[in-house]
Amino acid sequence: MQRTGTRSNQLLHFLVLAGLGTISAPLFALVQVQQLTPSLSSPQPLGTTVTWTATATDNCSTNVTVTSSPPSGTAFNHGTNTVVVTATDGCGNTNTCNFTVIVRRPSLILSISHHASTITLTYSDGVLQESTNPFGPWTDVVGASPPSYTTSATGPHKFYRLRCP
Repeated sequence: MQRTGTRSNQLLHFLVLAGLGTISAPLFALVQVQQLTPSLSSPQPLGTTVTWTATATDNCSTNVTVTSSPPSGTAFNHGTNTVVVTATDGCGNTNTCNFTVIVRRPSLILSISHHASTITLTYSDGVLQESTNPFGPWTDVVGASPPSYTTSATGPHKFYRLRCP
């Protein structure tokens, strides 16, 4: 699917860490920028793969076919998704039911503490990323995994954020 962007205002929220000195509290900067939204082509949905098993019994026939739409093993996008299950017996009778798959984005919370010459970033979910510029490019922090990541407070200024997994 091809989407073409338009000019829009976006409010960006950045976390700023000092490279030297004492940090009494994290600093936050709100920056408003004008930018064109990118064109996007997505070959297949991103999301969470969900599997299930649907079964049916029948008094007419032991040959009951059960299908699901979408099928088990589908990668669902975030949000509410409906699955329809249909059972068809050997006599041609059908019955349907449905259920809902809800995929929620994780709550990404990043806490920062500073002690002596180290900074500790604490988080429960997501992928920690860093950049030397608040506008990126962003790279995944090698070796970082929840619940925490510790780095030196005496190095160059860095910006950190969490990316949904």
